[in-house]
Amino acid sequence: MGLKSLRRKSVIMAPVLPKPDLLPLTGGYRRAPGLQIGADVYCDTRMILKQLDRRHPEPTLFPAGYEGPANAVSAWVEGPLFASIMVYAWGTNHDLMPPQSSKIGPE
Repeated sequence: MGLKSLRRKSVIMAPVLPKPDLLPLTGGYRRAPGLQIGADVYCDTRMILKQLDRRHPEPTLFPAGYEGPANAVSAWVEGPLFASIMVYAWGTNHDLMPPQSSKIGPE
């Protein structure tokens, strides 16, 4: 949003569950980051960037001809790379994680 010089407000979220400030906004969807524009909430980095570019086209975040490579890198980073990093990080630092971080699903 800074690249587009857009005014915004931000909040600090917990890195692990529970995320009491996020869940009511997203209807239970736990993924971060999140962006609220009016009544609409977006919880995916690619979707957030596309919405920002659609609403505020200049300067573009996706120059012509780069959509394919940008989507491929994004899919790799958000998929296999992220999963591999998390398995390693959680495994090597399990004793440092707060107890609630191991909970899965709604309480």
